[in-house]
Amino acid sequence: MTPYERLMAEAVPTGTFGRARPVQGRRTESAPAWRPEEQARHRAELEAALNGFELDDEYASHKRDRYRERRANLRLIPTPPPGVCTCATCGGNPASRTTHRGIDAA
Repeated sequence: MTPYERLMAEAVPTGTFGRARPVQGRRTESAPAWRPEEQARHRAELEAALNGFELDDEYASHKRDRYRERRANLRLIPTPPPGVCTCATCGGNPASRTTHRGIDAA
C-alpha cells in the first residue's frame, strides 16, 4: 500500500471527535419573547436595585480613594474665544496665523 493509499484509507474527519453527529434540523426551544411592558418593568426593577449601590469592602474603598487621588489634579482649562489660534507653532501670535492656519490676521 502506498502512502497515498494509506492516507485515502483513513476516515475523513467529521469534527465530532469520534462521537456521532448531532441530528440536523433539530432546534432548541428559544426563550419566550418579552413584551415591551414586561421589559420596561424589569429594567425599572434593575435600575432601582442598582441605584446608589456601592461596595463597602476595603478593596472598593481603596479603589475609590485612588480614583479620587488621580483626578484631584485635574482642572478645567478655559476655551479660547473663536478666531484665536491655540497651536504651539504661533503661540497665539495673530501675525503668524496666516502662515500655517490659512486664517486672515485681523
